[in-house]
Amino acid sequence: MEISNNNLAEVFDVETQLPVVQETSPAIPSPTGDIVEDDATFARESVYSVLEKGAEAIDFTMKILRETQHPRCAEVLGQLLKVQSDNVDKLLKIQKDKKDINDGEGKSGDVNVEGNAIFVGSTHDLLKMIKNEQAKQIVDASVVSDGK
Repeated sequence: MEISNNNLAEVFDVETQLPVVQETSPAIPSPTGDIVEDDATFARESVYSVLEKGAEAIDFTMKILRETQHPRCAEVLGQLLKVQSDNVDKLLKIQKDKKDINDGEGKSGDVNVEGNAIFVGSTHDLLKMIKNEQAKQIVDASVVSDGK
């Protein structure tokens, strides 16, 4: 005995039209040669896609909640809203990070590093060198004070 959706629809007196869902995946952007721009575009489009699907899921869950008044459905709706909010934050972070990267590109030549020194030797040699420097400073200070 085969039961189809149409037979069930007749028995329960409901409509059998299911909503048509169009499968859309974020298109991989065509490479422009700028890796940062390509990645930012792809990430932004991916987050947009997730946000659209999240909005559909929220709408669907709200319909179910209105019909069933089930507490678990309300809990799921709350979680969906939180995830959707987090995704909006991710979208804003992508924009901020891209802006920071673009702003930082022109400043890379302005970096000045001064005072870097490396000592290669044992701790005994380092202590001996420090004591010699302190002795020189003491001698220099006494020469300066005697010269006044």
